[in-house]
Formats: sequence, structure tokens, C-alpha cells
Amino acid sequence: MHPTFAAYFDSLTALHTEIEQALADLPPAALDWTPAAEVNSIAVLVTHIAGSERFWIGEKAGGVPANRDRASEFRAHSEDAAALRGLLAASLEQARAVLAALAQIDLPRSVGSHRDRPIDVAWALWHALAHVAVHVGHIQVTRSWWLARNP
Repeated sequence: MHPTFAAYFDSLTALHTEIEQALADLPPAALDWTPAAEVNSIAVLVTHIAGSERFWIGEKAGGVPANRDRASEFRAHSEDAAALRGLLAASLEQARAVLAALAQIDLPRSVGSHRDRPIDVAWALWHALAHVAVHVGHIQVTRSWWLARNP
């Protein structure tokens, strides 16, 4: 893997580790709990992260069809942290394979558009990482709220 993509993968792996830490020791009820209406649960956020990675890294950067049903990600339920960990492990493995196959020359390759502006592989990778980071924060805050309400 090219050093640029290895560094990217290290950053993505670190975010996944933060999610794993947030899932640690949570009871099953915490995974589907939301602190307020219109706020996503941890199960939804993890499912959405995995779907998003498969789309932006797998499909856009790597050309691997994601066959994504984005709307269903926001209806996800899980009382099993192991299943959520499995989703994350699969998306991280796909990201590793895609990144290992990329070369720097691929970065400016056009991969379509997003919100009516053209995007390339570099943008798709940047967007994926930033998107995961935002949702890691959401997961951590939701965990904190759960623990504060359920000592």
C-alpha cells in the first residue's frame, strides 16, 4: 500500500477503534436508545458509517458497487454489539483492499458528482474520513448521555 493510503487507512482504523471503545460494555438497550426524537441511535450511526464507507471508499474510490440502501441505514436496530462490530470490520476490510489497490495517479480520477459538483477519488476519500469522524463524535456523545441516564 502506498504510504499516502497507508496513512489514510491508519486514520480510518483509529476512528474504528474509537467506535469499538464506545461500544464497549454498553448493554443491548443502549444500542437502539436515542436521547431525543429525530436523533440517531448508536445502531443507526454504526450501520450508516459502514454503508457510507462502502459507498465513498468502496464504490466511488474503488469502483466496487455498494448496492446501498441509504434510507434503510436510518431504520437499523440492533441489540447485538457483535453484529455492529461485524459491519465495521467488513467495511474496514473493504477499505483496506481498495486503498491497497489505489495509486496516487488515481486521486484526480473523476467519480461523478455530489450535490451538483464534480468529485474525484481524492474528494471521495476525504469526505468518507470526515464523515466517519463526525459520526464517531455522535456515537461518543450518545454513549455519554446513555451512561449519565443509566448509571
